[in-house]
Amino acid sequence: MLWLALHFFRLPLDTLTRGISESGPLAVAFSSGGGATLMVCNSNAHARGIRTGMTIAAAWALVSDLRIVVRDENAEHAALERIAAWAFGFTPTISVSPPNEVLLEVEGSLALFGGLGALLRRIGQGLTQLGCAARLDPGVGDIARRVRPGSRARRVDARDPHRVWHRTARDAARYTGCISGIAATSRDHRNERQN
Repeated sequence: MLWLALHFFRLPLDTLTRGISESGPLAVAFSSGGGATLMVCNSNAHARGIRTGMTIAAAWALVSDLRIVVRDENAEHAALERIAAWAFGFTPTISVSPPNEVLLEVEGSLALFGGLGALLRRIGQGLTQLGCAARLDPGVGDIARRVRPGSRARRVDARDPHRVWHRTARDAARYTGCISGIAATSRDHRNERQN
């Protein structure tokens, strides 16, 4: 088995800013409490000295016009599930691993997509089109341990959140509510297999 981890290091920020412009300095905090710290910031805030782990007070002292929002874990989880549904265009075996990863078993997909390099490029391009910044980490051992029963990885199924998805792209689209590109991706892959 060859697993590919999609690590969404900016997921809290991407979730909150998807579809809107990030014109000013923006950061996401773990909470709104007195000693709360920042978990991620946009490039504008980073350029002005804001860093992950800073307290909200220190960040505002450094950049007075910094906009800080509290993370939305429900929105982040929903985003991971939408990404997992989109990934059915590449493999039928997917595991959502909160707080910020989607794991794909891709060994059986390598021949279909022309090898690991081509598959990684295609997934990377698709994630860019979805507006998701991700690090792609192909591996066997460490990633496989994350999807074993009893591990931190949580398997997601449309009916039972504790099973691995073994569904079709059409089922995934129904579950997540019309993700653009799933049907087209699935149709493209079917056409490629027939040729």
